[in-house]
Amino acid sequence: MVKFTFDENWYLIENKFLYSFTQPNKKYINLDINMWEDMTYIQPDYDLVNYPGEYDINWKKIICLVWKDNRLNYLIFANWKKFWIIQSPEILESNEVEDMEYRLYTNDSVERKIDQLELEWEKIKLEDKTLLGEKNLEEVKKEETTDQKVAENDDSKQGTQ
Repeated sequence: MVKFTFDENWYLIENKFLYSFTQPNKKYINLDINMWEDMTYIQPDYDLVNYPGEYDINWKKIICLVWKDNRLNYLIFANWKKFWIIQSPEILESNEVEDMEYRLYTNDSVERKIDQLELEWEKIKLEDKTLLGEKNLEEVKKEETTDQKVAENDDSKQGTQ
C-alpha cells in the first residue's frame, strides 16, 4: 500500500513527495500538478518537478510525463514501490503505464478509464478521505519528531549495552 496524508492543498505521499502543493517545502520532493510554460534552469533551494523528463532525486527515480492537457503524470520508484500519480486518463492507453503496483489518481475520469481498460493492480483515489486519515502537516511533523526520538533512544541504548 502507498501511504499518504491529506491537507486542503496537498497530498504527502510516502512521506517523501508533496503533490498538488501551493507552497513548496524544502523537506520534500515537490511535484507540481501542471507543466510550467518554460523549463526552469535556475535551481531553487528545494526539490521540484514541474516539467516532463526523468529525475533522480535523493535516490528516488521520477519519470514525469505530460499529456495533451498540460497536466503532469508521475511514475515513481521509491521505497521499493512503483506507482503512478495519474491526472490524464488517456495516458492509461499508452505503453508507459504497464507493470505498476499502484495507480493514484484525483479524478473520476481516471478511475473510469482504469475500469474500462480492466487494468490490474491497486487503484487509490487520493481524495478518498477515509483512506487518508485526514492528517494535517502539523500531525505529520509530530509523528516524524516522535519517530526520530524513538530511533535516537534506540541508538543510545545500543551504545550502552
